[in-house]
Amino acid sequence: SELAEHLRTHRSDFYRRTADDTEQRLGEEYDVAQAADLGKIDTFRFEEDRVLDAALAAIENGDWAPALDWAEARTGDRSFWLRKKEERRATWQLIGQAARLGTCIKQAGPSLGKVESLEAAVTRYVAAGAAVDQAHRHLEQRREALLYSQVARFERLRPALDLMRSRWRTWADAWASEFSGLCRRDGFLPSVELQQRTLFDDVVKPLVNDHEITVLFLVDALRYELAEELHSSFAGTTATTMQLGARLAELPTITSIGMNVLAPVADNGQLKLELEGSSRVAGFSTGRFRVHDPETRKRAMHDRVGGDTCPWLSLADVLSRTPASLKKSIARARLVIVHSMEIDEAGEKGAGPAVFDTALQKLKTAWQLMREAGARRFVVTADHGFLLLDDAADKMQAHGRKIDPHRRHVIWPDAKDRAGEVRVPLKELGYETEDLQIIFPETTAIFDTGKHAARFVHGGNSLQERVIPVLTMVHRSAAGGSTLQYVINASRHEGVGGMHCIGGEVSIGKQQALD
Repeated sequence: SELAEHLRTHRSDFYRRTADDTEQRLGEEYDVAQAADLGKIDTFRFEEDRVLDAALAAIENGDWAPALDWAEARTGDRSFWLRKKEERRATWQLIGQAARLGTCIKQAGPSLGKVESLEAAVTRYVAAGAAVDQAHRHLEQRREALLYSQVARFERLRPALDLMRSRWRTWADAWASEFSGLCRRDGFLPSVELQQRTLFDDVVKPLVNDHEITVLFLVDALRYELAEELHSSFAGTTATTMQLGARLAELPTITSIGMNVLAPVADNGQLKLELEGSSRVAGFSTGRFRVHDPETRKRAMHDRVGGDTCPWLSLADVLSRTPASLKKSIARARLVIVHSMEIDEAGEKGAGPAVFDTALQKLKTAWQLMREAGARRFVVTADHGFLLLDDAADKMQAHGRKIDPHRRHVIWPDAKDRAGEVRVPLKELGYETEDLQIIFPETTAIFDTGKHAARFVHGGNSLQERVIPVLTMVHRSAAGGSTLQYVINASRHEGVGGMHCIGGEVSIGKQQALD
């Protein structure tokens, strides 16, 4: 074994020729060898080939454990026969990601289960469901990057990945249907602690004071599992208190609802919803002005927390500037708002999976720049999540004329219940408005609007769309600073040359770090 490893590492051409020549001499063993009989080191070329076929069969049959083991054993340069074979490495990466998705679905279970409240449903999704959606997104990202006709076993691999899409959709439909049933039974509006409309006063306002700058990141379509990855990327940040929680977005889960309600627009828990026409959301009334765009959102937030200024910056603006420039812009503010639309815009343009990771990296970079500019308190949240679907037209659901519904909801005067739909009166959501209904598909289906089926959608009542993250970070020291506290012990000395004289000694007052 040591000699073979030495040859693979230092005499690769010789090893390849010798192994291929020896393989032809194996006779019956070559003919009857099964993947389960072979080890994790592919001594001969046929071993990797045989295991690859077995891994594909395992994905097709839903046998996740061996497929995942085989794929993980062949990541990087572990297999000699995959070195410089990008077309085969891509196939193994996709197999591994497909097996992870299958494993997550199995662990989460085929149904939401016996949850007795909306709060319990959110807890269940955060604990198990979000991991499924994360694995599904990762698979779609890798598929978009790696699945091309030259990859090994392309004709067999693509249908296997299509099957994984179908398995995820079956799982997501079951959870969505059960969640719709729970909402129909117990109401669509959760307890105050989980409402999006109370987030600003419950979370943001308590962090704002005269001594520290608080930065509020409003990220369009930051789904909960994306925020989990962002939270994980901050792990290890010293002298920092972090907490990731979840709330339920208001309905329908669209930007004109979620972004505006993140401003403090509720009055005793009620929202004065304003509509244009019969179905278009125009914003919310505060009694003095309508909150409907970035400027009015900033005005409502500024009014609530005070301060000389309340800068509203785009993510692109933050990334284009230096910490020194940002420090001047935010110096007189208690609250700074950073607005990011990168995830939502990329998703709507069909490029979501390709840029999701980049968007997260940009958010982390913006956090670092704002911290270097002097901010120590941060809140990251979203207006809504999203569903990442396939583009199968047969999954569309009809509702009246094709011009009536939006993709995942319709605001409608008729209180009639229809098969495959779930309905809630606007007034039951605490909206002060006309006597209208919001209707959603019961599952992850989209309404037929006469347009091509989109892959990136929101507006409905699924947990993927409604569960939004609330990530808070409080840094106890400035960027690059230390948590050590020092004490100056001063004493009065006799004057010298007509001047007062003070003696002093600096010592560590409170040991909080190994320094």
